[in-house]
Amino acid sequence: MPLRKMIAKLQQKWSGRIASRRAPKLKSRRALELELLETRDLLAVSIAPKILAVTPPNGSSVVETSSPNVIKVTYSEAMNVAQATNSANYLVFGPNGAAVSITP
Repeated sequence: MPLRKMIAKLQQKWSGRIASRRAPKLKSRRALELELLETRDLLAVSIAPKILAVTPPNGSSVVETSSPNVIKVTYSEAMNVAQATNSANYLVFGPNGAAVSITP
């Protein structure tokens, strides 16, 4: 487009003789309707119980006697007796790192 023609169009636009383009008018819309959801109770995240105390303490020496040595473990919450007393649920290691057998 030649410069003179472009200047003439701009003058017409600024003088108000040519209507400027307007964005099309949008139809009014209804407000969104949200349905109420049912209430749900969320279950607590499963957190494993913690060991609070162990007798004898870690690093202590245990002397073999005629009576069996006992390891006592105290947990942070109540335990299932059958699972807590099952020796298959525990691993015990000696000072050299070798596994020690457990007898119930």
